[in-house]
Amino acid sequence: MPWIIHQAHSGNYGPLVEGILSNARNADAGLSFGLLFSITCSDDVAFVREEDILRETQGTYLGDFRIRQQQAACARWPKVSHPAAFRKPVRSTIPTLFVSGDMDAATPLWMTEHAAQGFENRREVVLRGKGHTEVTDCIPGLYEQFVRSADPRGLDPSSCKPEPRPPFRVR
Repeated sequence: MPWIIHQAHSGNYGPLVEGILSNARNADAGLSFGLLFSITCSDDVAFVREEDILRETQGTYLGDFRIRQQQAACARWPKVSHPAAFRKPVRSTIPTLFVSGDMDAATPLWMTEHAAQGFENRREVVLRGKGHTEVTDCIPGLYEQFVRSADPRGLDPSSCKPEPRPPFRVR
């Protein structure tokens, strides 16, 4: 990303434009927009409060553009009604393993911390220096151990060492 920004600053917008267009061209291949809207419009966007939008987007580069874009799409999407208890936290004694990345912008740690509270028999593993869906070598072993034992508290995540990010390409 720094290299792309540097190129754009130098007047070469080609790499930036190509990245955007490539992502847009391939969006449907990896993502079902129908499924995305069916879930996010009813389960997320419907519960977003105006005061939260203002607080969370104020002073950011894109401002409220992304949420307003999603709200516009959802305005045309079929509505679903939920039972009164739909947003209440889940309570469970079922063994549960939560794995999160501390650099995940899509599902920040506070979301896992909030969801995990209702699970009595749980283990939370936080991968340092990782983002959304980034798996490290230690995770498959933890999953296997968890499935075999059904004991989240007996798991040893000490093999999940922080991994440094690769260096930025600047030339």
